[in-house]
Amino acid sequence: RCALKCEHCVEWDVLNRAEALSAADLHEIARRLQQRGVAQFFFSGGEPLARFADLLSLAAAASVEADVWMLTSGLGLTADKARRLRAAGVTGLSLSLDHWERSAHDRFRGQRGSFDAVERAAGHARDAGLLVALSLCPTRSFVTPENLDRYAERASEFGASFIQLLEPKAVGHYAGQDVALSSA
Repeated sequence: RCALKCEHCVEWDVLNRAEALSAADLHEIARRLQQRGVAQFFFSGGEPLARFADLLSLAAAASVEADVWMLTSGLGLTADKARRLRAAGVTGLSLSLDHWERSAHDRFRGQRGSFDAVERAAGHARDAGLLVALSLCPTRSFVTPENLDRYAERASEFGASFIQLLEPKAVGHYAGQDVALSSA
């Protein structure tokens, strides 16, 4: 589930439907993957904070033998939730930031204030001892030297350890569009 209407959402066709997997299902999947040697989990969504209790329980179980990260928009991440994620064994958060400029990011995410949510979440995460990364879906129009430099500056301001690039795919909101960088 997710409250945003992101331009690049690949889950758009199934977003906000009833959950397909119960918390018990997720625990069983994680357990089986760990039995096969998986040493890192990266929880995403929609918005994983929408299932916060399940996320805490799953992170606590998985983090005993694995590195646990979460990809989030930052919406709803309070200082208390950040501390609880860290206590459950989460290593860090990858915060979705799709433009260095406030209004451009808000437009991309379909919600005013979404940039501010990322900024607040980065502070809460750092204060709680979580590592911070930024996640960018770089469209062809975004990839200019100025935008990339400004984005890297913003990542530094937010205390990000690294930037994760998610290639745009012609699915969800981008279905039928030529947005992927690989064909440039």
